[in-house]
Amino acid sequence: MKKTLLLVFAVLSFISNAQNIRMIYLQAKNIEALQPIEKVNKGDFIELKFKDERLTFFFENKKVQEFKKAYPNLNKGFLSKTFIVEIQDEFPINQLNEFNDLITNFYEEPLNELSSHPNDYMIVPPTRLERNNYLEIIRAPLAWSVTKGDPNILIGIADSYFTYSHEDLANKLVDIIGPNNHSALSHGTGVAYMAAGETDNGKGGASIGYNSRLVGHGDLSIGLHQVIALSQYPDVKVINMSWGSGNYSAYADSIYNAIHNDLDIVLVAASQNGKYQPAPQFQYRYPASYESVLSVTGVGSRFYRGTNDPNWGVYGWEDIPEVVIGDTTSTMTINDKVDISAPAFGLFKATNSTLQGNIDTYND
Repeated sequence: MKKTLLLVFAVLSFISNAQNIRMIYLQAKNIEALQPIEKVNKGDFIELKFKDERLTFFFENKKVQEFKKAYPNLNKGFLSKTFIVEIQDEFPINQLNEFNDLITNFYEEPLNELSSHPNDYMIVPPTRLERNNYLEIIRAPLAWSVTKGDPNILIGIADSYFTYSHEDLANKLVDIIGPNNHSALSHGTGVAYMAAGETDNGKGGASIGYNSRLVGHGDLSIGLHQVIALSQYPDVKVINMSWGSGNYSAYADSIYNAIHNDLDIVLVAASQNGKYQPAPQFQYRYPASYESVLSVTGVGSRFYRGTNDPNWGVYGWEDIPEVVIGDTTSTMTINDKVDISAPAFGLFKATNSTLQGNIDTYND
């Protein structure tokens, strides 16, 4: 895997160098600081003028081809303050340290697709248009610059129930195995959507591995039997499990080891909600805590610090596992088996709503 990534970086760097174009990314302390007040075409290049004359002087006579906001549709979050500079030949990037009162961070990135994002990166149901800030938090565009998934790789979702008919799943669910008990429970539908739902279609929102396809095992009796069944499905290379218990099983441990080591399948499981008993916040939950399984805990993401919600109260920090500070009933499990964290609260996702409801609905 590491060799593959190095090859990708090498190829893209070669392409970039062959064109003598450098991509510089600037993160401003505020948008106005780096927003040019004037851009004048000078043949193949542009001349920039800024409110701060120091920046105007700095970019004078430099071969700038483009200077623009990386994410023009975003008006909140650090990505909304990120600018792209496309420039030819040499550029004294380290001299940008002189502008630490205007620039939070800067770096050069050879991955040319970094600035691209699908047309549903913003949440786009009929009734609203707003930022998908949990994709910002996990820096999804950076991940997409490496891979957007692969249609030859199937992601198995072991969950409760899936609907074929949802507009963001109809073309992505290759198969649904198991009883798939017809249910108003929409957890499986939501997880499948976030893993590899239809993306760049102007509907709903964007998923993270959207070029991959999906196989669901729907069963209200969730457990190891789903994982075993999915592991036997051709081309399934990732299996997601959103369930668990506090009970360790040597037998189950051996099965997960075999699936991971012998079948080369990546196993991912939620570390679980700390409110569930008998396992309090810091105790192990399984299958997440087995060595062959990647354990993912959740952190707050949807609301800004200090948001006062009429139902939940005041929301806390974006990077802690409590949606409400000090409220253990809103806390995710955290322990030394956790491998990674990701946004977990109020995620925008597809839902089958009710049994008779509109199939093309979403909730958060």
